[in-house]
Amino acid sequence: FALYRMAGPKTDAESEIKKIREQIRRLRQDSPNYNSERKRLEEREVSIQNAFNKRWSRAMKRFESS
Repeated sequence: FALYRMAGPKTDAESEIKKIREQIRRLRQDSPNYNSERKRLEEREVSIQNAFNKRWSRAMKRFESS
């Protein structure tokens, strides 16, 4: 049951990461803000991954203890 409840958040996280990666690909390297914008997007991606991993870990602990 815990794994089933994680399907929505997993899909949401994957969707957000996909959008971020698309934005990174569209960035123009000759843009004056290229490095800072890319770094901001990459940090956002890591933040999404960390948030999902934290939720996953909590779900697994509940699953293992049941």
